[in-house]
Amino acid sequence: MSLATALRRARALTLTERDRMREHARHFAGARYDHPAAVGDFLDQVAPWLNRQLAGS
Repeated sequence: MSLATALRRARALTLTERDRMREHARHFAGARYDHPAAVGDFLDQVAPWLNRQLAGS
């Protein structure tokens, strides 16, 4: 699916469908998202020296 198609579909949702989609996304993120790992990956990319300092302290 293209980004344009996804955006078109999202804009066409009713308020009830948006609420359901938001709740599903919240549950998905809570069950699968690892915030500390995401921050560590980000620091590895933008400031690897800082991540090494934090790991050593």
